[in-house]
Amino acid sequence: MRIPVIIHFEPKQQPLPSATLPCPRCQRPTEHRAVRSYRLVRIYFLPSLSRDTEVHLSCTQCGATTVGSAPPGSPSKPFFHRLGCLVWLGVPALGLAGYLGYEAWDRQQRREQYEAEQAAEVASVEIANKAKAKAEAARATCFAAVNGALPDKKVLDFEPQAPTDAAALKGAAYVSIKRTVGNGVPRPPGSDRIGPHACGLEISKRIRDAANRLTGAEDYDAKAVTEEAEKLLAEAEALGTPKTIVATDYRCTKKDACRAVGVWVDVATKKVLAVAEGRAPMEHLGYDEDANTLAFKLRDAANAW
Repeated sequence: MRIPVIIHFEPKQQPLPSATLPCPRCQRPTEHRAVRSYRLVRIYFLPSLSRDTEVHLSCTQCGATTVGSAPPGSPSKPFFHRLGCLVWLGVPALGLAGYLGYEAWDRQQRREQYEAEQAAEVASVEIANKAKAKAEAARATCFAAVNGALPDKKVLDFEPQAPTDAAALKGAAYVSIKRTVGNGVPRPPGSDRIGPHACGLEISKRIRDAANRLTGAEDYDAKAVTEEAEKLLAEAEALGTPKTIVATDYRCTKKDACRAVGVWVDVATKKVLAVAEGRAPMEHLGYDEDANTLAFKLRDAANAW
C-alpha cells in the first residue's frame, strides 16, 4: 500500500528594517521599505523549508520596487521556515536512537542478570556440596561415638536401675535402637532427661539436589539453597559427640503385654547411669500405636526419679 505524501506551498512575506538606498527612478538616495518574500514548503502541513526567496525594496518616495539584498541587521527567516525538516526528521531519528540505546541497555542488564544468576547458582552448588560433606562427616563422627558407647548387652535385657545422680541424665541425646520390623520407640516430649535425637542433623532434599547439580528446575532458588547450606554448615560445625545418651527399645510378647526399656549411658566412660522401664497392654498388635504408649510410660518413669 502506497502512502501519499502531501506537500503544500504557502506564500510568506517577512517585513525587514527599512534602509536608505539609491533609487533608480528618483536618481538619489531615498528610504526604502524591505520585504522578504518566499514560499514555505509544508509536508503533511508541517513547516519544513522555504524556497524562491527574494527581498523586495520599495522606494517610499516614488514607489519603485527592485529586488536586492536584505538590509544590514535584517532578521533571519523563522527557524521552522528554514530548517523545520531537520526537526521533523530529527525527532524520529532521536526516538530511534533512544529506542536502540534502550534496547542495548536492556540487553546488557539482562545479560548481567543472567550472569549473576549463573554465578549464584554455581556458588550455591559449591556451598551445598561443602555443607553436605561437612554434615555427613559430622554425623558419621557422632554416630561412631554413639554406637561405640552403646552397651554390649541388649537394651531389653536391662532391669530398672535408679540413677545415683539424676542431674547427670539431663538432656541425654535420644537413640532408638533400629528394629528389623517396624519403628522404634518414638522420642516422648515433656522430660528434660530425654533430649533431642542423637546426631540429629538432617540433610534436606533441596541440599542433596543442589549437591547433585539438579539445578535445572524452574523453581530452583539459589539464594534459598545458599542460606540453607550456610545454616547446615553452622549446625555441622556445632554438632559434637553427646555427653550422655538414652537408648530405647521395646517388645510385645504373645502374652498381650508390651515392655519398653530406656538405658542412660555416659558416652565417655560407657557407664550405665540409669535404666527406666515402661509396660502397657498390647492393644495394636505391637505396632507404632503401642510404641507411642510405651514412650510416654518411659517418660513418666524417668520423671519419677
